[in-house]
Amino acid sequence: EFRRVLFRSDKMDYIVQKAVELGVSRIVPMISHNCVVKYDDSKKEKHRQKWQKIADEAAKQCGRDIRPEVEKITGIAECIEMAGGYNACVCYENEENISIRQYLAEQSDLKYMVVIGPEGGFDESEIEQAKEAGAIPITLGKRILRTETAGLTTLSILMYHLECREQLDDKNIR
Repeated sequence: EFRRVLFRSDKMDYIVQKAVELGVSRIVPMISHNCVVKYDDSKKEKHRQKWQKIADEAAKQCGRDIRPEVEKITGIAECIEMAGGYNACVCYENEENISIRQYLAEQSDLKYMVVIGPEGGFDESEIEQAKEAGAIPITLGKRILRTETAGLTTLSILMYHLECREQLDDKNIR
């Protein structure tokens, strides 16, 4: 599962396509305090349908059997409420203690929700909301990555982690 803050349309198109290629099952476009893009209600569904088509085409191209869902554009509070049942993490540029490596090592369940912030970063109150809902802020390292880079980097690391874990499980090694 992948939570994504809204970006300019061309960036969001790219992010949806690549996120599906990397294995997400659901994308929830999210509005947060520092979002650059604001859609009025009439455009929200039009964009969701466009992103769903991109997701469907990406799934078909990479041979996926599962059709990833692109949910309606939502606010951060509703998005965070959807975290139940998932290991939820928020990539946060001001996190200094918990790395993605450490976070993944501490998880036993294999259902993840990744929340990526807007181009202007998360507001501290949004991080507090995420923590209260059970999400864990993580760092991706010393560099502050562009939002599209942060999302795809996180998904790539997660895909690698899950595939390595699957191989170990197949060999009964833990």
